[in-house]
Amino acid sequence: MLDWTFSDMRKMGAVARMTGLYQTTGLQKVARKSGALRLLGLSDMEKMAPATHGRPLKPGKEKWTAANPERVASLFNGCIMGTAFGDTNRAACRVMAVNGANVEVPSCQGCCGALQVHSGMFDIARDMARANIDAFEADPDRPIVVTAAGCGSTLKEYGHLLKDDPEYAVRAHDFAHRVKDFSEFVAAENRQTPGAIRRRITYQDACHLAHAQRITAQPRTLLKSIPEVD
Repeated sequence: MLDWTFSDMRKMGAVARMTGLYQTTGLQKVARKSGALRLLGLSDMEKMAPATHGRPLKPGKEKWTAANPERVASLFNGCIMGTAFGDTNRAACRVMAVNGANVEVPSCQGCCGALQVHSGMFDIARDMARANIDAFEADPDRPIVVTAAGCGSTLKEYGHLLKDDPEYAVRAHDFAHRVKDFSEFVAAENRQTPGAIRRRITYQDACHLAHAQRITAQPRTLLKSIPEVD
């Protein structure tokens, strides 16, 4: 299942579209009330499916331009983020553009391979890593910005994942050092004071951000920079 779904973004997009239709047409409510999911043993799996937000963001199809560009960044779109949470990735790109970065989403990129690594499917994960390295290699000086902590931690480990590959070992090392979490990138490059938001919020550290990437200060710095947030 991991190989079939995540190895091809067209399949991932199709799954996301079907999930969106299932959630928005009323079929989800019917399936849950009928007890069919429980009888089929799918109840727990169905509850874990993310709620889709907006249309998918397709690599190579959109870009964002800063009013006074000072740098260029590349967005790692990912599989779940790019399909189920495309609008979240777009929002991240808008924030980076407001803060002086032109943002592009390189085509031919795919899944980061995190789930495959966690499942011990290392050969498949290495193939995914090689494809992503190829996709981002045309602009080797650009930071690669990620909005999902699990993806970011895996991308930063490409050097280890491909350390024994004579063709990709050095390239994987260079790729990994370009990867920045969204909060990491914006906190370092912030140029604009955010608009005021009069709201009390709670922040929970993403596990892979705090424990795998050791990034805890930057998200708090960004939140504290928003006027009137408690």
